[in-house]
Order: sequence, then structure tokens, then C-alpha cells
Amino acid sequence: MFEAKDVVYETTILLNEDENVTEGLGFKFFATKDGRLVTSDHCMLEGISRRTVMEMTAELGYDVEVRPLPLAEFMQADEVFMSSSGGGLLAITRVNGRIFANGTTGPGYGAVFL
Repeated sequence: MFEAKDVVYETTILLNEDENVTEGLGFKFFATKDGRLVTSDHCMLEGISRRTVMEMTAELGYDVEVRPLPLAEFMQADEVFMSSSGGGLLAITRVNGRIFANGTTGPGYGAVFL
């Protein structure tokens, strides 16, 4: 986290040894693409907020996939966001220069909850 702050990033995404997205420092990550919501299936604490997001998304009729989430797939998503118990849902508009949803919260899954 200190390295991220030193180069003017707000937070960091933790990866496992296979370059899959796991979690952040108190955050769970989600990616949307082609009518699917994807979130990691391992190397992180489950979390009530994460479970609530998955349940609400499924109730709205979207496909929810809990599986490995490769960083490359995450970076190609239409929209990405994170959840935390303290912060709720937070849109992510930029990761390492990659702009998501035109730099704003979009019409996708995150906007449904944000």
C-alpha cells in the first residue's frame, strides 16, 4: 500500500501466484463483461458485502461467476468495482492508466448498486 501511495495510486489490487485478482486491503473486487459479474473464488476472506452484491446481482437476473479472475481478464472488463463493509460499493474508473466505463460509473452492474 505504501508503494501505491508513493506513486499516487489510491489503493492496490492483490494478486496470487498465478496472477489472479484476489482482494485489496479490505476490499473485494468485481468485473463485468458480456452480461456476467465475475469475482474471485480464493485467496481472500468471503465478506458479507461481497455476498450481498452477488445475491442482489443474481436476483436482478445477471449471471454471477465465482472463479479465478485473471488480471488480464479484469483489465479487459467493461466495468470494475469493489465492495467493503466500511465503504459500501465503490466504482473503479482507472487501473494503471486503463480507463473503465469512460471514467464514470456506467450503466452496468456497479451503477445498479452505486
